[in-house]
This record gives sequence, C-alpha cells and structure tokens, in this order.
Amino acid sequence: MPWIAPASIEAVARPLDADEALVAPFYRGKRGHPAGFGIAYREALMALDGDAGARGIFSTTTPFSVDVDDPNVLRDIDLPSDLRPE
Repeated sequence: MPWIAPASIEAVARPLDADEALVAPFYRGKRGHPAGFGIAYREALMALDGDAGARGIFSTTTPFSVDVDDPNVLRDIDLPSDLRPE
C-alpha cells in the first residue's frame, strides 16, 4: 500500500505499543488499511488460509479506531492493476 502516509502507519502502531489488541485507521468514518494486530491475535492470524484475510476477526471484534487525515488508507492493493494512480 504504497500511498499510505508514514504518519498513518505510525498512528496505528502507537496504540499497539500501548497494548491495544486490534487497531484500524479511519478516514472520514470509513475503516482503512493497514490494520494492526497485537500478540493476542497471533494464533488466529497464523491459522488464516485463502484470500479472506482477517475479515473474520473484524466481524467479531471492534478495533481501536485511529482517525487519520489520509484518504489513501482507503485504497486496497490486491492486484497489480490496483497500483494505478487515481
């Protein structure tokens, strides 16, 4: 996710350092990337298979939300075509 500002990544990392278990950045009320996972989710993440990613974790847990002023957190990069500038 090359367009995410370093400050947004740092904003997600800070609560993890303070022992939050699950952190996500939000831009204008929409959850974005990257999500941050604490050690509590190690086993669940290790057990993931396929391309569903960590969606299941988010369906059962509300993340600690960090508001960022970075619309690029909403851009998801899964395919080379997703790398085209907007």
